[in-house]
Formats: sequence, structure tokens, C-alpha cells
Amino acid sequence: MKRILVISLFVLFGSLTRAQDPNFSQFFLNSIYYNPALTGINDGFRVGTSYRNLWSAIPSKFNSGTASFDGAGVNKMGLGLLASMDVEGEGKLRTTCVSGNYSYRVIESRNFRFQLGINGQYVRKQVDWTQLVFSDQLDEVFGNVYSSSFIIPSNEIAQYVDFGVGGALNFNAGIGEGRNGKNMTGTAGFAVHHLAQPKDAFIGGGIGYLPRKYVVHGELKIVAPGFLYAPAFIYEHQSNMSTFQAGLNFSKVNMFAGIWFRNESFTFSPQKYDSFIFNVGFTRKMEKSNAKMRIGYSYDFTVSRLKTSSFGTHEIAMNFEWGDAVLFKRLAGKKAQKAKYRFIPCTDY
Repeated sequence: MKRILVISLFVLFGSLTRAQDPNFSQFFLNSIYYNPALTGINDGFRVGTSYRNLWSAIPSKFNSGTASFDGAGVNKMGLGLLASMDVEGEGKLRTTCVSGNYSYRVIESRNFRFQLGINGQYVRKQVDWTQLVFSDQLDEVFGNVYSSSFIIPSNEIAQYVDFGVGGALNFNAGIGEGRNGKNMTGTAGFAVHHLAQPKDAFIGGGIGYLPRKYVVHGELKIVAPGFLYAPAFIYEHQSNMSTFQAGLNFSKVNMFAGIWFRNESFTFSPQKYDSFIFNVGFTRKMEKSNAKMRIGYSYDFTVSRLKTSSFGTHEIAMNFEWGDAVLFKRLAGKKAQKAKYRFIPCTDY
């Protein structure tokens, strides 16, 4: 029975239930997935990838992954590319997305930046109808012994174009020993995804439209004697589902670790807790190339009713950054080539 996926037609039709976009525990290492305005908000180039294995003990696979590139360009713009894949039901339902991000730096000073961003994406969903087992095929004693009355549709692919927008700010504050004479850097933003609310159902008429997703996030990086502290939060709301995650990373030398919690809302009600999250990682600077690498691993310890069955969730993320590069610098005019970004972060973490 482990290889049998029992699904409801309501899930495929999208008429009575709603699907939620995949989320990632290490959202701070997967920023442009959540907000297009974070594209190129730091100087230089950034390449990242992440992989999430949700509820590894459950037979039907729920795996998600992303790969991204973004960079700051001349004339206050930023460009990025993002590819993501979500696999459900032992590979019987796959969602692939490719998106392009554009951001523009509306305000820029030595201690403050504000950007607006937009993304456009192509989404392709594919289901293998022949591998699905429906509830009317199952006997409570003998298992899969009946034929289903469900008529297999000819359509195996749902594809559409979608859009998202966002805004983000980055700032320095405080007085300390940081690179800019500051001891704190902050980032905050908001984003709205699925502006077009495309139809993502495989079958059905005017049903199965993807609900908009709203994201609010914030992070601080505080330099203190001996340690760097980075509290952060993210809130996602889509249809009748919400997710709130908050916690703290702390770093010393090249290592960092953190503890987080995730629940359904801003309230700290134990009845709504989903999981506690523990993460570790390291940062390595490569002086010759002015590059930086960060690798993080997280484990979600489930505390909801799934805790006895799911055995938690594993996730790994990796980022590479080059801080001295500018997109299209050679193609720009002499004035743009000589321009230097004035914003200086207090820390390289």
C-alpha cells in the first residue's frame, strides 16, 4: 500500500480546497523566491540553490528545490533568474517554474536603500493519471482490487504565465565597530505573488484558480562583542492558509546556528505550533576572488499531530556571492562605469 497514492478529486479540481506554495525553512538563504524586490539588493552577484525533503518518513514524496541567480546592475537596476521544482505523490505530480526578476533602486544613500521589484514566471504542472489510485478502487481489506469510475482526461499538462511584485528596504543603524561605523543592518519587505490568479487545474471549467499569496518579512544583523545575532521572521498568507516563522541565528567566526518556530499565525498558541526548526552552517570567504560561500542545513522537528508519522523535514541551502561585480558595466556609459554604490553594510555575514 505504500506505493498507492489515494487522492481526492477536489484537490485536482481546486474547487473546494486550496494548495499552498512550497515554503523553505532557511528563507534567509532563498530571498528572491519570496520577494522579487530583493533581487540585486546587495552589491555584486549571487548564486544559490536549495533542496527540501518534506516529511521524509511518509512514502509519497514531497520534495521541493530552487536554483537562482541575481545581481546588481548599472543605473540602479537588479536582474535575477529563478527556477523551482515541486514533486508530490512519488513523482506523479510535478510543478516546474522558471521566472525572471527585475528590480529598481528607488532610493539609495549611505545607510538606506529602497527597491521595487517585479517578476514574470512560466509554470508547468504535469500529472501521470495512469499511476494514480482513487478511493473507489480500494477495498478496506484487500486493497487495490476494483476498477475506478474516473474517466482519465486527455490533458496531462497545465501551464500558465504568472506575475508578482514586491518592495524591500535595507538600512544601517546604531554605532559600533562595523565596516560603516554601524553595528546593525536591517532588511524588511513585502510581496504579492500570483497577481494574475491563473487557472492551474487540469480539468474543470471556471474553477481551480490559484489564490494570491502575500508575504511580509524582516531581518536584523547585529554586531556584538564576540558574536553576530540575526533575528528574523516571515509571514505568508494564501487563501485560508497562513504560515508564520520567527527565530534567531547567531554567528561566531565562520560558523552560524539558529533556532526557529513555525505556526499558523502571529499568536504564540501551542495548539497552532507546526514545528521547531534547528539549523547550522558555515561561511567561508575566498579573499583572492572576493567571493563568499554559505552552506546551511536545517531540520524541522514536527510538533503538530503529524509528529509521530512525519519524522520531520530536512533542508539544505547554499549561496555563493561575489561582491565586486556589476551587471552590464562595460555596456554602460562612462558616468555609470565610475559610479559606486554608497551603501555599506556593517557586516559580511
